[in-house]
Amino acid sequence: MKIAIYSRKSKSTDKGESIDNQIHMCKEYAIAHFESPEFFVFQDEGFSGSNTNRPQFQILLQELKQSLYDVLICYRLDRISRNVSDFSSTLDLLTKNGIGFVSIKENFDTTTPMGRAMIHISSVFAQLERETIAERVKDNLLELAKTGRWLGGGIPLGYTARKVAYESSNSKTKHYSVLEKDLLTAPTIQLIYDKYLELGSISKVETYLLQQRIQTPNNTHFRSNVIRGILINPVYCEANHESISYFRNLGCSMFTEHLDPTKQQGIMCYNRHKQGKMNQANEYSEWVIAIGEHEPIIDSTTWIKVQKQLTFNAGSFAPNVSTTPALLSGIIFCKNCGSIMRVTNQAKLANGSLSYIYKCEKKIKSRGQLCNATNVKGHILDPIIIERIKDMLDNESDLIDKLLTEKDKLTYTTNHYTDELSHLQTKVDANKSAIQNLIKKLALFDDPEMEQYIQEQVKAYHIENQAYLLQIEELTQTAHNVELNTINIDIVIDSLKDFSKNIESASIHERRELVRKIIKRVEWDGELVNIFFYMNDITKQINHNSYHSSQITHEKQ
Repeated sequence: MKIAIYSRKSKSTDKGESIDNQIHMCKEYAIAHFESPEFFVFQDEGFSGSNTNRPQFQILLQELKQSLYDVLICYRLDRISRNVSDFSSTLDLLTKNGIGFVSIKENFDTTTPMGRAMIHISSVFAQLERETIAERVKDNLLELAKTGRWLGGGIPLGYTARKVAYESSNSKTKHYSVLEKDLLTAPTIQLIYDKYLELGSISKVETYLLQQRIQTPNNTHFRSNVIRGILINPVYCEANHESISYFRNLGCSMFTEHLDPTKQQGIMCYNRHKQGKMNQANEYSEWVIAIGEHEPIIDSTTWIKVQKQLTFNAGSFAPNVSTTPALLSGIIFCKNCGSIMRVTNQAKLANGSLSYIYKCEKKIKSRGQLCNATNVKGHILDPIIIERIKDMLDNESDLIDKLLTEKDKLTYTTNHYTDELSHLQTKVDANKSAIQNLIKKLALFDDPEMEQYIQEQVKAYHIENQAYLLQIEELTQTAHNVELNTINIDIVIDSLKDFSKNIESASIHERRELVRKIIKRVEWDGELVNIFFYMNDITKQINHNSYHSSQITHEKQ
């Protein structure tokens, strides 16, 4: 009987049941309850049970779908998942494929109706416990938030974090963090606010910073989304009656008892974003506003003016809903500076078609100061690109045959990697068994020399396993890359078939998608267009040849 054993441990610590103990108990149970068990072990260490995004568990699921096992055994129910929905899906998969499930700790057996009912009940309690803990942690964080402390995370530009020591109720020394104004970067924050009110738009502020060569601490230019994030962040705002009234009118939860009119204090805003989703803001009613211990960078009047200007600009903005016919939008780049090239200057020609220009984004935003690459007429370039693809496809069947040959090579390589990974894993398992046997022998000896000898052997096996595991990690990544290349070949083959016929009858959106499945990247250097096809990329990765592109000339603008 084929027995799959799954074990999981959130952290690599000595607390709780170890991975090896879980596996050992599962094997003991199987030997006692099933005839001639054959074991297949899957283990994830350092992964939470809150979701199923675990490497070995995902492999197990795929093999369960193929009905490769008779029974799945785990030490405890929450080793599979603490989430009711995830666990129910796994249980449905097992039932659908006729695979039994056993949880040793809870003594559940899905071969009986009562066992199936108890599993669902237990999983409900496991999730309830998890959600209760999460709620308690959230409540504690909100209580701490009311004190105005910095609770961690990315430190906002313009500040540094300083640890403050204090004595807890049980006389232990603990620490919390407060923000301190950074004299090097705080002036940049003030400049961004001043320039926004002066120029009236984020894009103009971005252009100004580019022209003045003002960069982030990471030596990159301030992009519009970064500038906006700075402008809307309450942490920079002065805490006083004006700003408190502003946030109160928005409906935020207010904790302002620490406001001291004799001090310069900033605003601390907690729970602004949805958990784990920094690009999604919560409703104002979920915000928690407190008085921070840090010094503000922006006075309350200026900060509120900026918010009103941002709201006005958002309301007056009319998005351009016209459809661009540009085929290379998103894949054409300026070779001079590496920036993407944007579609600009759209106009209708006498024959009714649209003209448009590809222009370097950095050139646009810096007004030509950081890049002055020549523009290129897109309505002339795009048809030339299409013709180049058609020329390449004159011998379509020969090209597809070559790609299929390359795919066969990749498949052979993948099989080789799979065999090698299996061989390495066998060595790792053998070494683990040898270590366990040596540890058992160690308990039998009372001889220091023999103990030293066994310890050295255990250490040698451990070092050898570390080397094997490193090889497994590297080989797994290489195998993954090869698999992606195989998928790329399939995509390219599908795109090549009847390309010439489809490209003429397709809609603008379909034409763009067809081109993107064949062309990976286009670079314009002012005179030549360099086209990087996926086929070249695949060949390069297989044969390790130099990376070649197809060049075509185009009139200089």
